[in-house]
Amino acid sequence: MLNIESESELIKTFIDHSPIAYIIIDRHYRIRFINESFAGLLGIPAPLLIGDVCYAAANNGVRCAACCVAEVLSTGRKAFIARKNIMPDSSVRYIDDYAFPLKTDAQGSVELVIEIMIDRTDEVIARKKRDHIYDEILAVIAQLLEAKDRYTARHSESVRRLSVNLADAMDIPPEDIYDISVAASLHDIGKIDIPYEIINKPDALNDDEYALIKMHTDLMFSILEGLASFIRIREIARHHHERTDGRGYPDGLAGESIPTGSRIIAVADTYDAMTSTRSYRKALPHHYAMQEVINAAGTQLDARAVSAFADMDFGHLVRKLHVLTGNHKPERVVRQFRLRAREQVQATELAALDGIDLTQLLDIVFRHSPCGYVLTDRNRKVLYASDFYLNYTGLRREDVLNKPCFDPTGVGSVPCRACPVKKSIRTGKTERLRHEQFTNHGRKVCEVYGVPLFSAAGTIEYLMKIVVNRTREADLERERREDFRKLIDKLSEVFERHKDEFNERNLPREIAALRSRLNKLLYQKMI
Repeated sequence: MLNIESESELIKTFIDHSPIAYIIIDRHYRIRFINESFAGLLGIPAPLLIGDVCYAAANNGVRCAACCVAEVLSTGRKAFIARKNIMPDSSVRYIDDYAFPLKTDAQGSVELVIEIMIDRTDEVIARKKRDHIYDEILAVIAQLLEAKDRYTARHSESVRRLSVNLADAMDIPPEDIYDISVAASLHDIGKIDIPYEIINKPDALNDDEYALIKMHTDLMFSILEGLASFIRIREIARHHHERTDGRGYPDGLAGESIPTGSRIIAVADTYDAMTSTRSYRKALPHHYAMQEVINAAGTQLDARAVSAFADMDFGHLVRKLHVLTGNHKPERVVRQFRLRAREQVQATELAALDGIDLTQLLDIVFRHSPCGYVLTDRNRKVLYASDFYLNYTGLRREDVLNKPCFDPTGVGSVPCRACPVKKSIRTGKTERLRHEQFTNHGRKVCEVYGVPLFSAAGTIEYLMKIVVNRTREADLERERREDFRKLIDKLSEVFERHKDEFNERNLPREIAALRSRLNKLLYQKMI
């Protein structure tokens, strides 16, 4: 059997040609080694990066606000960050960033850090496409609400767009912006369960009527209750009427105890309420509403959110409000990367892996990184399987070694129908496939790479199979899809309770058509 740790040249070849980026960085943040995948991410030849500080190469000379390497250097422990990187060519990549201590000095301080980056841009883009479908569903729900209160539906859409742009201006992470977007779309959905004559009353509300209106936050919460993927969303939406000074509702929260998303929506909600025509008054001008928002900073509204709101290109936002498409604002453009003069260092200090304990490097890469690694020969007989892969599949090492890589996967001796390893033998290139399989630990969704490793003669001698576990993301997406179905069912129950009210306004046919459209979006588009 192959002793993998003795095959240093093979391992170097694999690391350098792996689709996963590997970087070794010293305590001064200088790049000591990178593979071709990292150089490809930046679009800069590898020799020009060796010896440069990492944030000069990857972040335009500015230290990263959240940095895995800094965390490892300060704590001596592994670190992880899901990050959005703006590359030197101004493109955007979404990265899972892992870092581990590689070498320590006599005092136990970390000298070298290995950083492992998995590019998830394609997956994020695919999620954004699915998000567009969910946005369509939310728009239809807004139309259902408009059947009862035409002001509320238009207001919800305006608040959503303003909230998304404000969150982006405040550098809120993309996944949190999505939650804020949905919460803003649904923040007034509870009003669908409040009598028509109160919602649309042209005169001032009495105390009892105002108390009933204030119940819309709890009514919204009950509609979203039991929907696991809406837990954060319903908390954000429920607290959009809280005040910084603690005098809001429903819970009287104050300051930082109010969710950030709720504070953002509160600013957008306040502004749009003033600049929209209501049943009891006409819309107020922009300059008046903006001054009122500024005056409310620190008492009713969050001061940081108000400051960012006031700094936005508001004239542009108002003019474009009805043609904006959600939270996909053009990405910020960064300056083109320029090589800078850097201090000369000895070539031996910067040699790719020279002077670094190969056994320790393998231990980090093969046993502690977030991927499963399998090494096979050309006939796909397994020569090595990492601990991560064995834990992922629930297999023992003796179940795997010296057998075809497809043998222990549950399909017996039949090769997998779609196999990136087999395809990489045919094409001589790295191949990738996302698929679902059943293991000893149940159903798994994974991303599989097949990487051919060539001999000195130019023939494929070995193949590396890399497995990245995507089960959690797939489960969350499935959960979200089912929750949208449940949301439609819950809204149907609300409409059933108020069917007499809708019948009086000849709305059942309109509502039935909109519900049919919702079902088509969910079932025919197979989200």
